[in-house]
Amino acid sequence: MTVRRPKLYADYSRAAILQMYGDFFRFFCDSRFAVNDNLVLHFHTLSQSDQVAATFSNANAIGLRFSTLELFGQTHDELDLIWQPIGMGPLFAEGDWFSLQHHLFMRLTPDTEFNYWGCAEPTCIQWLYCKDKSSNNPMAMLAELELEETASREKWAKFGGYEGWSVTVNEARQFVGDTDIDTLNRLVGVAFERKKSSFFMTRYKGDSLSMHVNSQLAWFEYSAGCDRPEYYLFHPELGNPVEEFVCESGIPLYQPRYQTCSKEQAREIIAHYFHYGNPFACYSPWFDLPMIIQLAKQLGIWEKH
Repeated sequence: MTVRRPKLYADYSRAAILQMYGDFFRFFCDSRFAVNDNLVLHFHTLSQSDQVAATFSNANAIGLRFSTLELFGQTHDELDLIWQPIGMGPLFAEGDWFSLQHHLFMRLTPDTEFNYWGCAEPTCIQWLYCKDKSSNNPMAMLAELELEETASREKWAKFGGYEGWSVTVNEARQFVGDTDIDTLNRLVGVAFERKKSSFFMTRYKGDSLSMHVNSQLAWFEYSAGCDRPEYYLFHPELGNPVEEFVCESGIPLYQPRYQTCSKEQAREIIAHYFHYGNPFACYSPWFDLPMIIQLAKQLGIWEKH
């Protein structure tokens, strides 16, 4: 089926959009999602955050945070519960979220028309759990989508884009100016205060640096952008004992020690990325995962975790 598209970054009313696509739609989450056999149309108001909050991670990625969930079912072994956004369980549980084509329509306030941001591809879903309570129920679900078209800086700024860097430490997000190294160092210190912590920084360009730390070591992942390889540290002299970290969602993350570094070295890597735009010129060797596996096998330290 050939899908007719509106003009990129043009404004439309909801009624005009639905008429343009023409097919029968089912509506979810107070009509913020219109779904048929081929499409998911998104209608997001950036100033609203009651059921689902839409925010731009960078100029080609959007994150949806669903804060009202319901129990949808259990896994086949009945060991884990399946939580989905209220009223949207079938869309996620049956796999339609990833198989259908997504079109994003955004607006700043409820009294304005929707602006078309093009197609987007769902990339991942994760659940956030409250670390201060014993409940196994998630407090929110995050869904990430990658935009087909990277927004211009002008459009990015108009729709809530930030100057400099977006830095997230253990779910708390803060914006850091291009020259504000003091604030960046303070946030790194916040990440190091806990025995296990997560740290993530990105910018308009769309590349990102993720760090997970435990009581002694740090593990990094550098992404140059959508559809490009991820890079990791490689220090074979550290051996292959397994180190445990924790993801932002609270899920344990296990990595070989040869992909880690000390916290002091981690500070240097983050500062270099901040000043120069990539971590590669720092003291540490970086490789993509296939190369790391190849090198680790050659050195006899590779184990599948």
